[in-house]
Formats: sequence, structure tokens, C-alpha cells
Amino acid sequence: MSQPCAIKTCKRTSRTLCHCCNQNLCRDHFVEHDDLLNSHLNPLTDEINALSDRLAAINLNNITDDSREKLNQWCINCHKIIDLAYEQKFQELDQYIISKLDKLRTDITDLRLIMSRVINQRETTKHDTYSLTSAIHDLKQNMNSIEQIQIQLNIYPLLVNDRLMQIGKK
Repeated sequence: MSQPCAIKTCKRTSRTLCHCCNQNLCRDHFVEHDDLLNSHLNPLTDEINALSDRLAAINLNNITDDSREKLNQWCINCHKIIDLAYEQKFQELDQYIISKLDKLRTDITDLRLIMSRVINQRETTKHDTYSLTSAIHDLKQNMNSIEQIQIQLNIYPLLVNDRLMQIGKK
């Protein structure tokens, strides 16, 4: 069944159907119609090329410089916090051992005073020698335990929550 060409001024019979417009067209008008549709592609191609050129011209550093500086400052601040915590624990460790050593020094000083008193009195008893021997033995044991001390140190990994920094546009 033949149909007239969709162009109203055309008297020819249509030969083809344009599937995009759903129009019946004669051969000549179909070619014109197709050329018209294709002519719209060139400006679109130009726009795509222009967008591609704009994209290629975008400088990543210009966009991210401020944010990178903020991230660097955050990193520096975190390192300061870690360094401060490290120094604090280092001092705690030293103070722990120093307190143990100070206790030994005090015990030795006290034992020397007792020994001086006993020597100056010149009346040593069996109880005095037993007491001094026992105190010396205790000091030796305390000294051995400090020299072989195994300090329990529980260290846990530092966990950085990804939500500490969020990236998004302003």
C-alpha cells in the first residue's frame, strides 16, 4: 500500500519510512531529511570537543591545593599529638624505674645508718647480725629483680577512623 510523501508540497509516493520521525518520505525528501538530521551532529560534536578541551585544561593542583594544605596540617597536628603521647609514656617508663631505684637507694641508706649505729655501739648481738644479714639478703633479691625486670607494656595499634576526614564539595 503506497503512501504519499509526508512533505505536503510533494506529489510523489513515499518509498521509505524514517524510523526516528515515523514519517513516510519519498527518496529525495528522505535524503534531505537525513542530511538535516546529520547536520545537527556537527554542532554537537563541536560542543563535545569544547568540553573535552575544558576538561583537559583543568589543573588538579589548583583545585586541590587548599584541601591538600589542610590535610598536611592535619597530619602535622596528628604527629605532634603522637609525639607528645610518646614522650609522656617514655617519661612514665623512666619514672617507673627511677622510683624502683630510689626505693633501693633509700633502703641501702637506711641499712648503712643501722650498720653505723651497730658498729658505733660496739655491742653487737646475734639478733643484730641476723637482722642485718636478712636485710642485705632482701636488698640483693630486690636488686636482682630490678636488674632482671620485665616491664609489661601493652601497646595497641593506633586506629584512624576514616570519618576523621571527609571529602566533599563546599
